[in-house]
Amino acid sequence: MPEKLVSVIIPTHNRGDLITETIESVLAQSYKNIEIIVVDNGSTDDTEEIIKKISAPALRYIKQENSGGPASPRNVGVGMARGEYIAFLDSDDIWLSDKIKRQVEIFEKMPEVGLVFCQCRFFGKEYHEKTIYPAKGYSGNVFDEIIKGNFVPTVSVVCRRATLAEIGIFDERSDLRAFEDYELWMRVARGYDFYFINEPLCLLRMHSQSMLGNDNLKSHLGAFRAL
Repeated sequence: MPEKLVSVIIPTHNRGDLITETIESVLAQSYKNIEIIVVDNGSTDDTEEIIKKISAPALRYIKQENSGGPASPRNVGVGMARGEYIAFLDSDDIWLSDKIKRQVEIFEKMPEVGLVFCQCRFFGKEYHEKTIYPAKGYSGNVFDEIIKGNFVPTVSVVCRRATLAEIGIFDERSDLRAFEDYELWMRVARGYDFYFINEPLCLLRMHSQSMLGNDNLKSHLGAFRAL
């Protein structure tokens, strides 16, 4: 049976120094039927020149004006995606080679699952601890757990396209910036099962501009308000 297409959405802004490594980690996946959609959110560095030097027929590049956050470029990418499955990856992070293969296998076996995510391992010059995130995840009906706090790293997520078609995409309101992903996962969890792979299949780069964990109380209140 032919592999079903997976669309990988990569929003980026001024990541010319890092994005090649990110894209190469997608091209190195053991699962091969993948398209890569890079949506440049108004970069002013050499991001465009760097990407256009990458020879990959599966790679598409779109540039737009800076929207101020990742929700808009992610939504643009979803709108252009042709895959049955949609994966999200930030332009400074890295996937291990079997990530997509492992996740698609779960979708194929479990039709009730709408979202598959996994652990990530932190890395980077500004981060020296061998820490895993999340330390604990949940499978099945996770709504009662996810309303207590976000344990789903966006870089690890693969969704069914049909799930997003029904539930909707990222909310682009400015008051949801930096936690629009959490609000979407809560919406998905109301209607679909999740599946958690208790193994780090992603490398999550930590640096001074990382947004993970910033003002958790504010993010929870804002996401609840939107939900």
